[in-house]
Amino acid sequence: MDTIAKILSFLMFPLFMPLYGVILLFNLEIFSFYPAFYMKGTFLTVVLLGILVPIFSLYILWRFGVISDFRVYKREDRVIPYIFTAIAYFFVSYMLYRLAMPLYVVNIAIGVAFATLIDAIVSLKWKISAHATGIGGLTSAVVSICYLTHANATMLIAILFLATGLLCAARLWLNRHTPAQLLAGFFNGFFSVLLFSFLNFGQFFRYTL
Repeated sequence: MDTIAKILSFLMFPLFMPLYGVILLFNLEIFSFYPAFYMKGTFLTVVLLGILVPIFSLYILWRFGVISDFRVYKREDRVIPYIFTAIAYFFVSYMLYRLAMPLYVVNIAIGVAFATLIDAIVSLKWKISAHATGIGGLTSAVVSICYLTHANATMLIAILFLATGLLCAARLWLNRHTPAQLLAGFFNGFFSVLLFSFLNFGQFFRYTL
């Protein structure tokens, strides 16, 4: 059972969630008209800035002794890596804006950055689940995009909620979090992304950069 729980935790690692989101996004009919250049640019942006940069910064922080464990099990080790990840996703949102992706996609990336920043602030005093934040954000992104584009993805949303349950069960089994920490993480990810999806916040790039 430990092995299954660890596999689920790895497959649903927080930094992988935006990548899954991009893959799902590409399967929407509305994006079938986008040139391959934009789709490849979006994919590379998320992989490089949203995954590799946070992982590399985590490794550097560990090598220089800023954090005690590369896996950041300790609450106090999570604050700085979360801040770095939030900054990385702010740049992801900017690059998506430059790639002329729809504003709701840009806004979702900003929502991810905001949720990660909330995790960082909460981690100053309390351990919140980044895994739950990640899958909460992914679920919210799918719900928001389906609403905004009138796409029907009822089955996909149901699968995501099932995956959320399995992930939370895995984290509980491994004694990584309490139910409260998992709920807090999920609601942070879900409502942060939902809020920014409808704010059109990405437009501020037009006036500031």
